[in-house]
Formats: sequence, structure tokens, C-alpha cells
Amino acid sequence: MPTLPLLKSGLIAQYPLRRVVTQGVDTISFLDGNEQRCATSRPLHQWTLQFDLIDEQELSALNSFVEQQGPSGRFTFTDPEDGTTYNNCSIALDVLEETFHAQGRGMTRLVIRENRD
Repeated sequence: MPTLPLLKSGLIAQYPLRRVVTQGVDTISFLDGNEQRCATSRPLHQWTLQFDLIDEQELSALNSFVEQQGPSGRFTFTDPEDGTTYNNCSIALDVLEETFHAQGRGMTRLVIRENRD
């Protein structure tokens, strides 16, 4: 399965890194007004990777990966915070927005989501 290309530093992301965990919950209401909540699915993760200091080669590699995968492509992603590997991830954005400040100083943002099996 494909994986996100590494940066020249050998890392998969730069800081700031944002990770959100969501989980479906059902609420059961009882006649006496009490409520009980229970999880309906396993937690799903979403990462926002902000790349502020990448060069043209790194940006090109990320852009190629996004074009190849598209929003429906599946790939393996390793969480930079805890090293856990998630095998069913996809890109949440259709297009990679790129900005160049100077030669060797590009920036972009990538949103990756974990999918239900």
C-alpha cells in the first residue's frame, strides 16, 4: 500500500501538527430523565499537516502523491506523534494549495483522514 513521501529530514511532518479523534456515540434516554451514552464505532483520526519550510522537490513529491491518490485513494499513514500506523487513510482535500515565499521556501497544508474499514 502507498505511503506519504518523507521530507528530506526523514520525517513525515513538520510542526505544528494537529490531530483530531472523533467517535460516534448513541444516547439512550430513560423515563426518569437519566441518559446513558455508548460508543457506536471505533475512534477515527484526522491529521492536519502544515508544511511551512519545504523546498520545490519536497513540494513536488507531495503534490504528485496527492494527484495519484486523490480523495478516494487509500494509503498507509504513520502518526508522527505516537508512531502508530493506520492502514486505511485518504486525503481530505482534492487539491494541494501551494505558496512560495522564496526559492526553497514553499508551504502547503495536507489533511489526512482515517477511513472506516
